[in-house]
Amino acid sequence: MSPLHALAARGLLAASMTLVPTLALAQTVTATWDFSPASEAVVSYEACVSTSSLACDDVRWSMQSAQNWFSFTPTRGVLHLVTVRAVSSDGAGPYAPEIPISTPRLSPIADRLGAVGAATTFDPHVTDPDGSGVSFTAVHLPPGISIDGRSGRLSGTPTTTGTYRPTITVADAIGSDAQSFAWAITAGGTSGGGSAMTYIDLSFSGTQALGSAIVLSATGQGASTPMYRFWAQPWGGTWQIVQDWSASSTFSWRPTVAGGYNLTADGRGQASGNADVTTSRTIEIVASGGDTSPMSSVSLSFSPTTPQAIGTAVTLVARGQGGSGSGMYRFWVQPWGGQWQIVQDWSPTSTYTWRPSAAGGYNLTVYGRTGTTGGGVSDSRTFEATASSSGGTRGGTSPMTSVALSFTPTTPQATGTAVVLSAHAQGGTGTAIYRFWIQPWGGAWQIVQDWSASATVTWRPGFAGGYNLTVYGQNGTGGEGVSDSRTFEAIGSGTSGGGTRSPMTSVALSFTPTTPQAVGTAITLSARGEGGSGTPTYCFWIQPWGGAWQIVQDFSPSATVTWTPPYPGGYNLTVYGRTGTTGEGEASDSRTFEARH
Repeated sequence: MSPLHALAARGLLAASMTLVPTLALAQTVTATWDFSPASEAVVSYEACVSTSSLACDDVRWSMQSAQNWFSFTPTRGVLHLVTVRAVSSDGAGPYAPEIPISTPRLSPIADRLGAVGAATTFDPHVTDPDGSGVSFTAVHLPPGISIDGRSGRLSGTPTTTGTYRPTITVADAIGSDAQSFAWAITAGGTSGGGSAMTYIDLSFSGTQALGSAIVLSATGQGASTPMYRFWAQPWGGTWQIVQDWSASSTFSWRPTVAGGYNLTADGRGQASGNADVTTSRTIEIVASGGDTSPMSSVSLSFSPTTPQAIGTAVTLVARGQGGSGSGMYRFWVQPWGGQWQIVQDWSPTSTYTWRPSAAGGYNLTVYGRTGTTGGGVSDSRTFEATASSSGGTRGGTSPMTSVALSFTPTTPQATGTAVVLSAHAQGGTGTAIYRFWIQPWGGAWQIVQDWSASATVTWRPGFAGGYNLTVYGQNGTGGEGVSDSRTFEAIGSGTSGGGTRSPMTSVALSFTPTTPQAVGTAITLSARGEGGSGTPTYCFWIQPWGGAWQIVQDFSPSATVTWTPPYPGGYNLTVYGRTGTTGEGEASDSRTFEARH
């Protein structure tokens, strides 16, 4: 991403800005920017996150001049525009050019039927409006079915009967989304002669507005006398056959309710007893001929207030703002440590009565929209259900004040060693619960134990290298709570660890091209460590003369980083190197660099 520059009439710099996922919060994004020069006497920075240019309708924050970052949680499937500006006693400078960002949203996937020996294809529907690349993974697929990691297409021929519950995950560089569904594979039938269909595809055409005709078209291959059957399922509703087995490969369908639908086409040869192949698509029907505008925000409330006893009727209320068209709402509930569940799918009804069935904390979320595609806008709250009938009279829960993370045995250890992570809470009242995360350096964060009353978890590092470890703790007050982090190093198997590592003796810093260079030139900083044993890691720092030190790459096995000087002047450059996982580094080296107009 190239640096973003803009100068106000009085010279205030709208700083260079980057966006990165926040550690241990897989769906949260942190925006960082370069500090403005001291000569500009900046007193604060203003951050703006919008769904339309410079509306600041999502986030508007003000930070003191010593802070050059802020974090926010993007709504899946919604395009956010992120920017920042500097403020002095004379007023505010211009906003930096906005950076578009979104995280992917995976539409709900309906339960599916299949048969052994019947080929099938299915394409999950993803919304990710910033156009960044996404990747797909799947677990628990029926034997014989695989997923294309780039397109997400599920295809193959089932080989084993049973009921499976796959989970499909889509991810980009910032966040991810996942959906689970049931997939029942039956024994199928025999063709009884004649050729079977080997492939089928489904498409549709027409205006996707309520009451308009949508033409479903199936294209089959392999059958000498093809037969087709079409199904439709409104999201949250039941499957219906809209055209039973017929030689016609098209069907004109008129949806009667606005919202999302799953569509399926089955295909077979005329003599086949069951479907030979099947495929599915998703479609969304808007309430009018496309003249709706999106809902701008939605808020979630509930009554009575938290906490309440299990079994209490809790009314969830959604209030949408802005947009035109019929408001639609979807309510989700997640017990802490459990799975998200849709308790009311897309509906014009803005309220839902829910009864918590077990004591503990719950996350509550509502999505709202006005007939546009995707998940719309959202709002979330937390709720606590108590085991007693006293409900809201309890009122004694107070937040955990701190949590400490430790592990045994000490770092480093060989890969495959059982490492016990332990959380130690301080302060607060109520039932303490913990969530543990692991991140291999350069990899993605993973939850190794979700919210649970257990304060320990046993983890075995799967490969050599460094790991970041984080625990979150809370005691019934909602949110992520308090946290603590540590680092750990796993060394090659066959080594017992515990002191076999030796420190790096020296590190040298170089860069290309040579100094001086023009502002905006890409400069490659390179570190070369000498001596020691274990995995070398490096941390790179930059300081504009008269400014503050900034980390441009934290400790990582990568020995290079590309840096672009944002404004003219001198810079101090430093690299730290180490072969362990703690401390500032066992060796360091520094250089100076000059950037010119």
